[in-house]
Amino acid sequence: MKSIMMSILQDIRYALRQLRNAPGFAVTAILTLALGIGATTAMLAVVDSVLLRPVALPHAERLMDLSRRIDGQRADNFDLPDVDALAKAKTLEAVAAYGNFPSPVTTADGMRIAQLTTTSPGFFAGPGVPARLGRVLTSADAHAPVTVVNDAFWRETLHADPHVLGTTVKVGTRAVTIVGVMPAGFSFPQYAQGEVLFTPRVVDASGKDEHGFSSADVTVRLKAGVAPEAALAELRAIFANSGKPGDTSHGTLTWRPYKESVTGDERPALLMLLGACGLLLAIACVNSANLQIARGAARTGEMQVRSALGAGRARLLQQIVTESVTVSAIGAGLGLGLALALLRWASSRYGERFPRFDELALHPAAFAGCALLAVAVGVLAAVAPAIGVLRSTGVRAAAQARPVTRRSRLTGALVAVEIALTCVLLTTAGLLLRTFRALEQQPLGFDPHHLVEITLMPVNPKMEGAALEQVYTRLLDRLNTLPGVEAATTQTSLPFSNFTLEMDGAFRVAGRPAGKTDHTAIGLIDAGYSRATGAPVLEGRGFTPGDGAGTQPVCLVNQAFVRRFFGGRGAVGSVVEFTYDEKDGGDDRVIKAPIVIAGVLPDVVGGQSLADRPSPLLLLDYKQIPPGSGSLHFLMGLAPQFAVRSSLPLATLQTEIRAALKQSAPEMAEMRIEPVDASIAASLANQRLALWLAAGFGVVALLLASVGLYGVLAYAVAQRTREIGIRMALGSSRAQAMRLVMTQAAGMVALGLALGCAGSWPAGRAVRALLFGVHALDPVTLALVAVALLAVCAVAAAVPARRAASIDPMQALRAE
Repeated sequence: MKSIMMSILQDIRYALRQLRNAPGFAVTAILTLALGIGATTAMLAVVDSVLLRPVALPHAERLMDLSRRIDGQRADNFDLPDVDALAKAKTLEAVAAYGNFPSPVTTADGMRIAQLTTTSPGFFAGPGVPARLGRVLTSADAHAPVTVVNDAFWRETLHADPHVLGTTVKVGTRAVTIVGVMPAGFSFPQYAQGEVLFTPRVVDASGKDEHGFSSADVTVRLKAGVAPEAALAELRAIFANSGKPGDTSHGTLTWRPYKESVTGDERPALLMLLGACGLLLAIACVNSANLQIARGAARTGEMQVRSALGAGRARLLQQIVTESVTVSAIGAGLGLGLALALLRWASSRYGERFPRFDELALHPAAFAGCALLAVAVGVLAAVAPAIGVLRSTGVRAAAQARPVTRRSRLTGALVAVEIALTCVLLTTAGLLLRTFRALEQQPLGFDPHHLVEITLMPVNPKMEGAALEQVYTRLLDRLNTLPGVEAATTQTSLPFSNFTLEMDGAFRVAGRPAGKTDHTAIGLIDAGYSRATGAPVLEGRGFTPGDGAGTQPVCLVNQAFVRRFFGGRGAVGSVVEFTYDEKDGGDDRVIKAPIVIAGVLPDVVGGQSLADRPSPLLLLDYKQIPPGSGSLHFLMGLAPQFAVRSSLPLATLQTEIRAALKQSAPEMAEMRIEPVDASIAASLANQRLALWLAAGFGVVALLLASVGLYGVLAYAVAQRTREIGIRMALGSSRAQAMRLVMTQAAGMVALGLALGCAGSWPAGRAVRALLFGVHALDPVTLALVAVALLAVCAVAAAVPARRAASIDPMQALRAE
């Protein structure tokens, strides 16, 4: 063993001397491998930190997020009576039920918007994390005016005051006492980000909390040693018996690990980028192999001498592998530094945008992955040159020259593999680019330019419907009279805002058979909607100031509504009537009188993504809603939203709007005043990041492939100098010499493109979840990628071709 170690150390010292004597080869090989190994190590660290490592909660593997399956759709909320029933399960250690909503919070520094998480009595037993200062909420605090704050709120709003316990802040209009501060890094539930306050959930006699909700999200902690299958079976039995018999809206209980709830949406993109890094590393490995083949050919004489002096094939093979692994290890060292820099950049840039990106670090698993990559790449890159050396040191090696064609075929095949992998990377980047362009060109149904969205929050979450309507009317009147404002409107679900406040309503169309009931989303707007948003009325008319209380109720519908329920036409003038389930014992209709469809609006892209598919929507004028309607508070009182069209500079407009809010709506707190254009750009942030990363990998791969092609052709020209000289001496022209090299290049490129096009289909299928408006195998993308590869490869091949054409036949023969 000692002798083996000594020989390996001797080989490493010899390898370092050889690298010092061949600086061009050393720099090129090391930088190529550093790029491939560094990018792959960084992505391994991201996948390890985000997807593989447990969340920073005690025994997080026992935490499960509950949900319901209703007609194939997932719903995360549970009615409060169901939550109480589930809390009795014997297989559970804790049931954490919670709701999360922004809320105005008043401290000594003034009012600001923070996240409010209303909690069940056993909430903090779910995550199992003690408070940093003070205590957590317990069942004894069920109706107490107390709160626990997270570290961000304590530091940013309370200035990290160590004596904060016992002080009072206002949440809405209710004064609460701070009894605890959670430690840094505590982020439970997963969407409670930023500054958060935790308060006991207060439910009134009707079973609703202060925001009007009667349901909660639920995370449970299993008892130690309980089989998940047994716990799930018990919970499903309890849940099935807690609903009303025959109630199909109750659904079927299911769950998933809490960690998947935190990072599930990021998994496809991260795995796609890891695959891209793997392809980039493969290209770097192929380039390294080609470089070593060329260098090995120049060292054939040296290896034959060593063989003649007694070095066996195993000893020569050890030397070659050791040199290759040494190059790879140096490249891995540089790549490790690159990976650390990339992780710091990603954590600081995207730590607050993507789940767990603030936890990015190079853990031992990723470090071990880097080491294994270095060894594996070094060994794989040594295979081809090792075969060449073993052949060159055979019995007849000294008496017989080795054919150049065999080595050229091997290096040519490796270049074809590089081009194929590059084609796959570029095609994937092209598909993402086509997706990005398709999203940018998606018809919005309105004009976002010079449109500013305003999202507010009532200071008193229990404002009555009549008071809400008065505030809306005063504020709209004031906004419409601001200098430079063309029009203002209200809309309960502004596109690309943080909130989509729509109700699901059951309705029946007059004239249809009795018993046939349909469902649609219901939203509120006002008469200024079309002027402010630029959404035209396609058929019929829009709302007018005369469509108020006491008049015949009318509504507007979108094109998706007309397609779904009227076959695409004939909706204007039809009468609809909201229905309700008499078995529930209440009448939850927004409007009880029949409603006439007055007009049709275009489908407006809603939600927070350009990829959202428009669904049927019925819009009412908020002035038509009876003040006593139970739906009014949900639609108007949770997060009032307005839109203003103006060409004024944003800073000037924000100042004017804030002054109008202070004067006409002091009951409201500002949540955000932002241009809709900025919200649209923010909605594309994830796609833009994936596009830039994939494009970056593709460009680097294209550069490496072109370098590989250049190196192989330059090596081939050097090996065939005498042959080309003889051809030219016998009458071949310089153009024919160039054609000889370009033909060799064309063969490699053609084979690479054929393999790449074949590999692009499964690659497109693998990322189809990230695509929009483009097929996984898009002929246009493939054609553009092929043209780009041909152009770059032609440039790379032109230099060796010109060198072949410039060979002097007499000098070539004399040199030989």
